[in-house]
Amino acid sequence: MGSKPLASRLRDKRNSPPQDQPWVWLSREMLESEALRSLSLAARRVVDRVILEQMAHAGKENGNLIVTYDDFVRFGIGAHR
Repeated sequence: MGSKPLASRLRDKRNSPPQDQPWVWLSREMLESEALRSLSLAARRVVDRVILEQMAHAGKENGNLIVTYDDFVRFGIGAHR
């Protein structure tokens, strides 16, 4: 019998995002960290844009993500208008 108990399967399903959309795991420790909380708004937007790029690659290209200056500008970072 290799299947998980029902309670465990339900907890896994409840704690997982929908299977048809990309997602990233942000731990409470990360969100509460001084490092993340002390970022400027522009720096936080940079982190968010890179996260979106990672999601666009199904989380499988972490070392090969490319986010160009134009990508950042389209996201609202870097262009002083």
